[in-house]
Amino acid sequence: MTEKKFIQKVISAVIVTLIIMGILVYLWDPYGYYRIRDNRIMYVASAYIDAGIIKNADYDSAIIGSSMSQNFNPETFRRCLGINPVKICTGGLTLEQRDLFYETLERSRKKRMLKKGRYFVEIGLSGFNSEDDDMSDTPLYLYDDNALNDYRYLLGYETWMRAMPVSVGYALAEKLDIDMDTRHNIESIDNVGDWYTRYELGRDRVIKKYKNKIDAIAYQNTEGMYERMCENVDKKLTGIIDDGNEYVMYFPPYSVLFWCYAKEAGYADVYLSVKQHILDVLSQYDNVRVYDFQSADFITDLDNYRDSSHYGRHISELMAECFAGDNYLTDEKKAPASAAKLKEMMSEFEKENESWMKE
Repeated sequence: MTEKKFIQKVISAVIVTLIIMGILVYLWDPYGYYRIRDNRIMYVASAYIDAGIIKNADYDSAIIGSSMSQNFNPETFRRCLGINPVKICTGGLTLEQRDLFYETLERSRKKRMLKKGRYFVEIGLSGFNSEDDDMSDTPLYLYDDNALNDYRYLLGYETWMRAMPVSVGYALAEKLDIDMDTRHNIESIDNVGDWYTRYELGRDRVIKKYKNKIDAIAYQNTEGMYERMCENVDKKLTGIIDDGNEYVMYFPPYSVLFWCYAKEAGYADVYLSVKQHILDVLSQYDNVRVYDFQSADFITDLDNYRDSSHYGRHISELMAECFAGDNYLTDEKKAPASAAKLKEMMSEFEKENESWMKE
């Protein structure tokens, strides 16, 4: 065999292999990028499967949030509000990721010819203190409408080294009735990202994590914090509001221990001032309703939490039910009273729990 023929055969073999690999991924479709079968998908990193859910699921509204929103049950929204939402939530959601999700949802809505969108958007205060959102871990090629870069999904390292072997393995395990790690179960898209079955709640656990700095609150840069956060609010929060859509925005109920930590770190008052600014800004929009759960009575009961900020699914259920009415509905005029109540709750909690909080 001549050298030229050998090279030609190698090139041909490589091309055939790549074509077969692409066909296999297209047919198996581990991220649900081309289709979602029976409304079920295997949960891997949210950033990789959310694109397919947005493009292929059946829905008329969307929930956008972080791990604080992952325990929402879309069925509760269907029952209480008469809508059919999809849940697009990822841990540590950044402002840039939220914008990406929203823009992709809007393109999908227009393709479906839905007259208006209805969005439930978490207002995570820490995100507005970000100075530089890093999107390097987000597979942006999955979120655009450019078929020419689908090769990155069909032949990509992440697809072949992680998604394909794991999804095939879990599918076989399901067929053979073998129990596997529930983090990657093939499940209803309603349950994607749910963590309530993997973590236990309880006061003792929260206190232990607080003392040992486990699941600790992320560091916040307090220099120029208020100005930076307000600037991001003005640019980023209002940037996702369109006249033709309806929005329900909500402040998630971190535990009072979260606020005590923020007070000790020197930014609790900044957060509360930024909340006031957010409500002042949102008061300009008739198509935005805002709910504030951050001074709810239940935030002092640490049995509702897995750590200082993450609450159990029963709280998520309560929040979803509230969206159907006016309970916890807020505006710029109610914010000062809510902030005063929260500060009082913080002071009482610190007095009652001084023995272990000062250890």
